[in-house]
Amino acid sequence: RWNNGDPIISRTELTTCKWLFKDSTGHIPVSPVFTDIISHANKYYLFFHGYISENNRAIGIAISRDSLNGPYEFLSEPAVSFGNDKSWNSKDSFFAKVIKFKDHFIMAFDGRNHDGVERVGIAYSNDLINWKLNDNNPVISNHMGWRSYLGTSEPAGFYSRNDSLFLFVAGAMSQNEGLWQRFITRDRYMNKSGNVDDIQLG
Repeated sequence: RWNNGDPIISRTELTTCKWLFKDSTGHIPVSPVFTDIISHANKYYLFFHGYISENNRAIGIAISRDSLNGPYEFLSEPAVSFGNDKSWNSKDSFFAKVIKFKDHFIMAFDGRNHDGVERVGIAYSNDLINWKLNDNNPVISNHMGWRSYLGTSEPAGFYSRNDSLFLFVAGAMSQNEGLWQRFITRDRYMNKSGNVDDIQLG
């Protein structure tokens, strides 16, 4: 079992992350979500997203210089934060997946604007600490078919082979939400296959 079944980061250790939002008592009301880990130059880089304010999420990094089991040191600033009010990720940046590609690293991540529309963006790094956003973000924005629901675009897997990148992205179909579908015909979910809350990968 990894670390004998014990957590590698405790809730107390999370409070050492300077940028994570804390309430008036100093507690973190919403725990961050850890989405990827990568080993490089005898260090482990743990990627996560958490709230930087009461309403906005950002992507952070914790580094272990000793082992996969820690201890982990949190970087004092987010690696990727949310954008300005008119940007594609004006509310959140979250769900990072990271790979090494040739001589640098690439991060695929989900961004959400204030209208709740999610899109996938890319960032680049040479050292896994300093990240530069792609000039042409977002790289995946069209929502149609099985991804017609605008609120799901989480990168689920990110791989490379030769000169190609393979990104698995989550998606769900939009639901019939009108009065007719909800209360009269009751076919609100009839345009979705399987479980009504299924999220699919493509």
